Amino acid sequence: MNCPFCKADHVNKTDEERVEELKKRIEVNDAGAMCVLADQYIEGNEGLNQDQEKAKELWTRAADLGSSQAHYELGVYYHEGGGF
Repeated sequence: MNCPFCKADHVNKTDEERVEELKKRIEVNDAGAMCVLADQYIEGNEGLNQDQEKAKELWTRAADLGSSQAHYELGVYYHEGGGF
C-alpha cells in the first residue's frame, strides 16, 4: 500500500527502513514524524526498545514546532505521572 502523501510503499519495508524514513523526516523538523516515532518508542514497536525519555524528547520538539498532537501526548504523559 502506498502512502497517499509521499507515494512510498510502507507495507513492503522492514521496521528498520520505516524508522530510518521517520528519522530523515525528523531531521527536517517534521513534527508529525516526531509524534509517530515517539509513539513507537512508547510502545516498543518497529524494532525499537521502549524508551519513555526519547518519546518525551520527541513530543517536546514536536510541541515546540506547534503540534497539537504532541501537546496532547505530553499532557497524557504527565497526567499519568510522567510515565505510562
